[in-house]
Amino acid sequence: MRAPLLAIAAVALLALSGCAGQVPALSGAVTEPRGDAQDASARAAVSAAKIAVTTALIDDPSALPSVAELSDYGYAPDAETGAAVIRGTAADFCVEVASLSGTVFHATYSGSVTEGTCP
Repeated sequence: MRAPLLAIAAVALLALSGCAGQVPALSGAVTEPRGDAQDASARAAVSAAKIAVTTALIDDPSALPSVAELSDYGYAPDAETGAAVIRGTAADFCVEVASLSGTVFHATYSGSVTEGTCP
């Protein structure tokens, strides 16, 4: 909501200052940082879900927890990401989260957060 208001304010200021013909394109400046923030949120969600899965496996090493069970271990999806997807087995799991920008991130049980789907 702020971006359109800022764009309107910038155009109004330029018009008042006599520079109305020199208005820069604002569309790219508004959308790219938003995608970066959405991707950062998805990366953080992957890390939080991986920690929650690992903690759940300490309690019960026989099976992967469901996404719903992860809330008992501190993970909850937020508005910037979808719910995590857990793949694999208790001994070899992978957690995947999609950003609202469309980019998917994952982390294996022994790896860090990486762009792409689970292997």
